[in-house]
Amino acid sequence: MTDKEKIMQYLDIKGLSKNSFYKKTGFSVGFLDSGSSLLVEKLKVVIDNYHDINPMCFLDDEQPLIIDEKMLVDEDSMELESNSIPNTYLSDIQASAGFGDIINDDNALEELPKTYLPNAPNGLNVAFQVKGDSMHPTIRHYDYIAGNRVEDYKYIREGEVHVVVNVSNEVFCKRVYMDNDSIVLHSDNTVYKPYVMEKSDVVAIFRAFYRFSTDFSNANSMMYQNLELLKKELIQSQRPS
Repeated sequence: MTDKEKIMQYLDIKGLSKNSFYKKTGFSVGFLDSGSSLLVEKLKVVIDNYHDINPMCFLDDEQPLIIDEKMLVDEDSMELESNSIPNTYLSDIQASAGFGDIINDDNALEELPKTYLPNAPNGLNVAFQVKGDSMHPTIRHYDYIAGNRVEDYKYIREGEVHVVVNVSNEVFCKRVYMDNDSIVLHSDNTVYKPYVMEKSDVVAIFRAFYRFSTDFSNANSMMYQNLELLKKELIQSQRPS
């Protein structure tokens, strides 16, 4: 089954129309009816807009089309250890989309669910849910990354994983490097290019100290290899004919 046939099967299962797909992704009408494979950038758009579609299915026909609900962290089911005090806020994908507006609002923060993480550092700790494959294989789609807020850039540990919130309410989970008045965000997945962000656009930075996941799949799967092949395909397609 081709990539586009898998998307159409997904839409059929979900009871969604092609027109709704085109409107949500911004793809031109008829996109699903021509060609077969998806380039990395197109695949990323699909994954970003349909959170329960399994990225692995585009690389391995044996993988399920839709992510098992068990792969999603149920915040209500996270039980605290006896006599433990909650020390970390939980911000799922929906909450993270507006996190920049509540980061300095104590009342709004208190509306987020909280859990206890052993050995969590002092200060403001938030666990952000990650979507996409830009940090694969280190961090998987729908993993939670708990971070401790960094109050001063001098405490940034270059090359380590941080969660960055910008003025546009975008949340990035990347390896951070300093560059004068900017920071450079690097993905572990080499398909994605480094991203430069001005310090003036940063609302908050959290240094990662904990990852929790329900994904036990093999990190050295064929997905990573095939994404490299897709990257080469993308580069070739951009070369002048």
